[in-house]
Amino acid sequence: MPVAEVRAYLDRFGLGERISEFDISSATVPLAAMAVGVEEARISEQWRGGKRSGALAHMLNEIGWKAVQLDGGYRSYRRHVLERLALLPRQFRFRVICGLTGSGKSRLLRSLADRGAQVLDLEALARHRGSLLGDLPDAPQPSQKRFDSEVLDALLHPVLLCLPVLDRDGEVSDLRVMHANPATLDPAGRGAGRLTDRSFLELYPDSVRTGLFAACLRVLTTGVLFHLPRHPWQVTTQRRTHRAVADFRITRYRAGVLLSWVGLRATPREGGEARHDR
Repeated sequence: MPVAEVRAYLDRFGLGERISEFDISSATVPLAAMAVGVEEARISEQWRGGKRSGALAHMLNEIGWKAVQLDGGYRSYRRHVLERLALLPRQFRFRVICGLTGSGKSRLLRSLADRGAQVLDLEALARHRGSLLGDLPDAPQPSQKRFDSEVLDALLHPVLLCLPVLDRDGEVSDLRVMHANPATLDPAGRGAGRLTDRSFLELYPDSVRTGLFAACLRVLTTGVLFHLPRHPWQVTTQRRTHRAVADFRITRYRAGVLLSWVGLRATPREGGEARHDR
């Protein structure tokens, strides 16, 4: 099918501008990744049907893509989303932003998110501004299933609240994790219950070498938000060492710092392939 016909069809859904044309072939994995500006391992493809999905995943892995197949397929994933949404919100204490139309509620939520706070912006996720203003002209509304998945992703955003620990000279020698988002998981798979009320350096001693601890101290001192993109994260437990990269956002919060991360992705282990986390 000609590109012009594809673009004309997608224009009906506001997606025509997402089509890109290139002078070189993007048939190989490296060229395809370069064409759309992402890492090779982060391109994904969705397919339906158990045997067809398995065959496609096998073929993609054989030619250089890093493809995985969900056990139970999409139906299993959908059940997982609904089960988590039925239980996870009960673990949070929500603060609802109220105000008249046009008073700046959405702007406030974006500002809080930029400063590292955990925000659930339902209007943004629904691509809809409520009964008065209606839907967004340049952003089609998602399906109910897509909306459910995006709400769950927002709730799973990990956040740690850390307070400084002072030595005898009054200098910050460590941080203490005082609170963790209920859905938080670190590279070792440790949740909020195993992270709260623990020494930060005890949990993540490698943060001194990588500069993560120094970044937290910098934010604690200056109060200026700090961003660490694609930062290495190594966590050693009794069983083994977990290596990953993540995009960290650190911001000052009262007497401590908020540490959050997105894009947590396992990196290859010596002598083996990468293990992919969420």
